[in-house]
Amino acid sequence: LQVSRPRLASLPSPVWNGRWAMATARPPLALARERQLAVPRKVHFLFLIIDRIHLQGLWELFFRDASPAASFRIHVHCAQPAACRRSLLPRFQEALIPSVRTEWCLDLITAMNALLRAALAGSEDGPAGRGDVFTFVSGATIPVKPFAFVRRVLAASAPNSSFCVSPPRQWARARPRAEGQAASLMVVKHHMWVTLAHSHALHCLEREAWTWSRLPLQELRGCVCEHWHFLALHGPLALGPAEGSSSLGGAPIWHALPGFAGGGLRVPASPLAASIPTGRLWDMQGCCWTYASWGEEDPPSFRPTSEGLLKFGSLDATERPAVFQGLSAGALRVLRRSPFLFARKVQDNVTQFGPGIGRVLLDIGVEADSSATHKQMGVRGK
Repeated sequence: LQVSRPRLASLPSPVWNGRWAMATARPPLALARERQLAVPRKVHFLFLIIDRIHLQGLWELFFRDASPAASFRIHVHCAQPAACRRSLLPRFQEALIPSVRTEWCLDLITAMNALLRAALAGSEDGPAGRGDVFTFVSGATIPVKPFAFVRRVLAASAPNSSFCVSPPRQWARARPRAEGQAASLMVVKHHMWVTLAHSHALHCLEREAWTWSRLPLQELRGCVCEHWHFLALHGPLALGPAEGSSSLGGAPIWHALPGFAGGGLRVPASPLAASIPTGRLWDMQGCCWTYASWGEEDPPSFRPTSEGLLKFGSLDATERPAVFQGLSAGALRVLRRSPFLFARKVQDNVTQFGPGIGRVLLDIGVEADSSATHKQMGVRGK
């Protein structure tokens, strides 16, 4: 698959559907009405953390000069509240919501939906607006573009939701409701760090009764939270067979999905086609805003960034996903020039920063960029 990646200047609202493509333009009348209403769209940053936000000083720089202030909100769910009260900077402490039960890989959905509920309820300036978007980030994630750019891209995605969809061989099979149905229905697997439109956030909360144990999944290849939100919105997808299919199951079938960034998904025509390894036929689909590396499992659209980071010795590729072990000046430039808005997985073991981390990633001036101090970056010494 040939992947074309445009320069950042040409990315006001890109989507990923096998290659970078611009979102469909709105009709002039819709644009005029939108300008007339002049309703500001907020981006809600929903932090799902265990006991801290790693490199939270970088996030503090990211939000510090964000303008206008009404253009974003922060909500934080912490699995260990006492630890978070000790570790978080005031901005993030004030954004804590009541903690709910979490169980890694099985039930992070309850916490994610608690964040959605808090964000939809709004704050002193009223409930969330219909043009708002809700983006999930982990405590091990960092921003790799300036706030203004991130907000513009995410806000422009409304009214669509952005899912970074894994290749079909990683999808789960749907538990059959009738004889012979198991082979024909697949449950899409996606990265859990999704961006949801307002209507989709509401719809997910209406499906809260779908606990992990009640989902129609079998042959699960990942965590439940990597399937739940897509399934709640779009249900399972049917495989072929398509007319004139070949021995490999025929050409992929296009499934149009309403409100899905990218317009829809290419779905394999048979279980055999779905099993072809990553990179030979299938890449990520949808819209991928958060970078992570899975070593040899990296899909084609992620490999240029991974190769650039490995060149600077920035990744510990023995972990899954890979963990950053340094952020040199060269690695920072790779991240800034990548098509991604965020990157993970960053932990407190990252104690080496290239000069001007805020300047390279966030366009912050030298005077304001105090990244040389490990204390401000939220890292425990060398």
